[in-house]
Amino acid sequence: MVNLPPLLGIVDSVVVAAIVASLGVLTVGKRQQQICHGILIASFLLAFVFNQHRLQPWAYQAVLYSVAFASLKPQSARTWLAAITISIYVYSACGKFDYQFLHTVGQEFVTIVLGPIAAVDRSISVLRLILAACLPIAELAIGLGLGLPKTRRAAGIAAMLMHASLVAILGPWNLNHSLGVLTWNAWLLVQAWFLFVSPALGKNPTEHADAPNYYPIAGAFARLVLTLAMLLPVLERTGYWDHWLSWSLYAPHTSRVEIEVHDIPVDALPPSVVPFVVEDSDGWHRIAIDRWSLEIVGVPLYPQARFQLGVAQAIANEIASQGDKNADGIRITIKSVSDRWTGTRKEQWLQGKAEIDRAAQKYWLLGLLR
Repeated sequence: MVNLPPLLGIVDSVVVAAIVASLGVLTVGKRQQQICHGILIASFLLAFVFNQHRLQPWAYQAVLYSVAFASLKPQSARTWLAAITISIYVYSACGKFDYQFLHTVGQEFVTIVLGPIAAVDRSISVLRLILAACLPIAELAIGLGLGLPKTRRAAGIAAMLMHASLVAILGPWNLNHSLGVLTWNAWLLVQAWFLFVSPALGKNPTEHADAPNYYPIAGAFARLVLTLAMLLPVLERTGYWDHWLSWSLYAPHTSRVEIEVHDIPVDALPPSVVPFVVEDSDGWHRIAIDRWSLEIVGVPLYPQARFQLGVAQAIANEIASQGDKNADGIRITIKSVSDRWTGTRKEQWLQGKAEIDRAAQKYWLLGLLR
């Protein structure tokens, strides 16, 4: 969103190159694995700092996995990967026991599954609500089942079926979600096989003579990081831990910001924004930043009011740079996390660059957003 200094652009390119090179080395051989995972961790963290939009769930999961692979012996790393995966399913399910999910996204999923029946018979709205509630119940059962040795393989197979169903629902033939979402679900399907279903499950990985050294301090630090990653999601609804870092997936209860502009000249807006201005009769036109993200960046919009406030600030700065008379031609509505039982939200209305800047001052790093 913001034009970064050339030096940061160079660092950006170096970060991308480091990620690609590290992944390439890890793909073709087992040498220098710890160094490569260390580079991946550092590169991803820098990428997140420069642009929080990159903090996609799959990228966060990749960092956690690299922490495990870089610091823990193979058998221990696999155990922690399984624990992280279980936490993903459990937190994701708990986030869907929510008014918003049960009355919006959940019913949308169910309607796709029911197909023509749902379109013809409106009397089954109660049934759709019940079936929507069955989705998080099933996901929670999978997560809990993966944690028990006797049910692990069956739950792993159920997880594979769940991800196959999500690919079918979210694919271009239905909801047409982004390629990244579909790829991640396909990866989770494959992961479920290797972590929970494969006949090799339970066998200790063979340690080669040239296996790297694992240092106790690094291992202890890795366990602390991974433990925190599995505990901090309980803070999600308080606002102290981000929604996606808490595995709130396909969960519409997340905080958000709506952005509107008032008869702003087209040349005062960032060029990439113009196609996503939705005109309204009252003179205030909404900017569809969710569509903007999907069509320009190719990923879902980061579902956090903090990030979206940064987007609004960047647009306000661009508008103000075209002349002070445009500075008040933008207004935003900051919407809180919805109430789990009623779906209602607290709202804060701000108009003009000055008010948006004041609201952004309580957050760090917003000035680096793009």
